[in-house]
Amino acid sequence: MAESASARRREARGRESERARGRESEDTQYAIRDTVMRDSVIRDSRFAPHASRIGIVRDRAFSFYYPENLEALQDAGAELVFIDALHDAHLPTVDALYIGGGFPEVFLRELEANASLRAEIRAAIEDGLPVYAECGGLMYLARAIVWQGTRGEMVGALPFDVVMTDKPQGHGYVELEVVGDNPLFARGARVRGHEFHNSRIDLSGQADLQGLGYAYRVTRGHGLDGARDGIVYKNVLASYTHLHALSTPEWAKAFVSKTREVR
Repeated sequence: MAESASARRREARGRESERARGRESEDTQYAIRDTVMRDSVIRDSRFAPHASRIGIVRDRAFSFYYPENLEALQDAGAELVFIDALHDAHLPTVDALYIGGGFPEVFLRELEANASLRAEIRAAIEDGLPVYAECGGLMYLARAIVWQGTRGEMVGALPFDVVMTDKPQGHGYVELEVVGDNPLFARGARVRGHEFHNSRIDLSGQADLQGLGYAYRVTRGHGLDGARDGIVYKNVLASYTHLHALSTPEWAKAFVSKTREVR
């Protein structure tokens, strides 16, 4: 009888443990997945004390990164430092930032609420921090994102708003020619990638154009406006085009080299 009661108690504890695991929050589940990603990508034994530290803004708002891109940065000598734009209040000590694609419009309020991180990123950009941003990353660097009548303040390093649209503005493969000065690519280089974005930048008023350059002429695809992509501001290169390290092998080496140049 006692043995049977003990077995029932063990079984009850087992069921409760299962229910507890099933009640894990979405954030906790994401943190577990993120830890696995970090462990699989970062191999600390590679890094010398003088390695360039590149901040990777990776969280629920910014989740689109090719693993090959992260590996290419490591192979070029970078240490990857992951940053959560939703929860990290301060920018860690880094030599550059890589802000990938995602869905920042879904997290407008959370990104806006993290004002301290936004302010520190903007100040670092003004001080010359190299930043490479794609699609959602470009949106985050803008003044604000406007979606379904709601405006969310973003980093404000780039002097325009991003407006969400009902239909894709760019969708498919992209081919670019480098025609303007920028932190990463030589003029005349050809760059290939892809785009998928339901947003456009609002360049209303010529004053908004002051201080901005454009790295790319679009020969296939849409980019910013059907003709240009790759906004350049100081050491920032931000575009709607997503690059892949295997088709653009010079990207990672150039990015890491830039971090050493501006230290």
